[in-house]
Amino acid sequence: MEKKLMVEGIMCCHCEAKVQKALCKLAGVTDCVASSKSGEVRVLCEDSLSNEELVSVVESLGYKVLEVL
Repeated sequence: MEKKLMVEGIMCCHCEAKVQKALCKLAGVTDCVASSKSGEVRVLCEDSLSNEELVSVVESLGYKVLEVL
């Protein structure tokens, strides 16, 4: 399943890498791509992974999740 997070505060390639690395450590995440240009983070994951888990990881890094689609 693919989930898209709209995230505020991802400003550069270092931010993208930080978010991607943290999300890919979650059990059930198979791939993750963050974009500083669009503010989107696309996550490929198992259906059992909740939106709350994804939001918690991203916000623990200091970013704000605006929406999960």
